[in-house]
Amino acid sequence: MTCRDWLESVKVLPDQSVSNAMKGFARDVRALWLRQGEELQQKQKVDSYSKEYERRLHSFDKQAPSLVLAIKLTDDQYEPDDNMTEKNDQLETLCRRLELEKEKHQNCVQETQRVTLNGLQTGFCSVFESLIHFSQASLKMYSDLSNHQNDAKPSVENLNSHPQPEQDGLR
Repeated sequence: MTCRDWLESVKVLPDQSVSNAMKGFARDVRALWLRQGEELQQKQKVDSYSKEYERRLHSFDKQAPSLVLAIKLTDDQYEPDDNMTEKNDQLETLCRRLELEKEKHQNCVQETQRVTLNGLQTGFCSVFESLIHFSQASLKMYSDLSNHQNDAKPSVENLNSHPQPEQDGLR
């Protein structure tokens, strides 16, 4: 067995399929990472709208009792204050926007889960299947080389088993 035999055997191993499977898996992981980034941005958007809604609702609730008190003190018939009506409309608009963003976030979460399940599962399968194929081919290559070496050994041993003539009395 020579280095040339090893080199020729190594050249035919299916290492490219392992490399391609790993690169594909890396692409899947990157896509998942980007998807999770989008999900995080959507969550931050929902959190921002939620805080703004809570702040405005709290402000609106503080102003509403003073309006009721002013109506009671004057014993006038209730006439909606344009400012309060406008704030109420803004609050309702913000609430609708918040619900819409929550729905978008939920869709992002579901899409991320889908990408995670499909991408990672198929990616791992592809990597492991190519590794199995590579390992089997490597084992076969090693066995073939080992058998080739074992076949070559008896002929070398036969050469050593024949008596050598003595030269110049060295033996």
